[in-house]
Amino acid sequence: MYPTVKIDQEKLDVLIAKAGLGKHAKAIRAAAKPALELVPVKAKAPLGYGVSRFGGQPDFPAGDGEWPSAQQFLAELHFAQVGGGALGLPTNGLISFFVENGEDEDGDYLGTGHVQLDRKIPKAGVWRLPTPKRVKESPWFEVRFVPRLTLPCVGTSEFASLKLTAHEVAAWDDVIWSAWKHPKHQLLGCKTTDLDDDPDELLLLSLASDAKLGWKWGDGNRLEFRLRRHDFTKGRLAAAWPQYVDA
Repeated sequence: MYPTVKIDQEKLDVLIAKAGLGKHAKAIRAAAKPALELVPVKAKAPLGYGVSRFGGQPDFPAGDGEWPSAQQFLAELHFAQVGGGALGLPTNGLISFFVENGEDEDGDYLGTGHVQLDRKIPKAGVWRLPTPKRVKESPWFEVRFVPRLTLPCVGTSEFASLKLTAHEVAAWDDVIWSAWKHPKHQLLGCKTTDLDDDPDELLLLSLASDAKLGWKWGDGNRLEFRLRRHDFTKGRLAAAWPQYVDA
């Protein structure tokens, strides 16, 4: 077990007792989902291939892929660095995230995006896509992965499984939720909002507004990429879609 996850589990047990929810302890522990907190670390541009990053320019296997039209590059995560095999992620390859930063042709804000998944990287290497002139390039930051436990948000299908009374929900909010360290940026884990909650949807990636990364979603909220449960099980991570989260 990762040290940070063990610390989170011990903290959760303390908060459960403090909130008077001991009879639900087993269910709460089961509902808490492991995730990877994505911590940005300022880096000199350009970063080399094989380094997970926020911003800058994306890498693709040679001859594969093109920059999605008018979309902002957000992040590139290399699975060999992620170490997420135990979480159901691939152990090799890379995944890149893009979003149209504004309203799409249907009038949906942050409603259009692209997820590029490459399971195998050829020995010949990759090529780096230059940022189109019409797209603002975000500053380069290396990504550090910190394993954490995340807690279900009130109102989600994940939280409903706890079957708490109204009084117990208030204790959860006042004692546990308010004291928890919620990742600013996270890969997998519990949903961060009950907006359009669907029990068949999983959270793949959640990115908060972050001034140093040049990101501001709406009035300072979140951008998420969600995925159908069966697509995650089959490893079809490129089927994920973006969603603006007003929370």
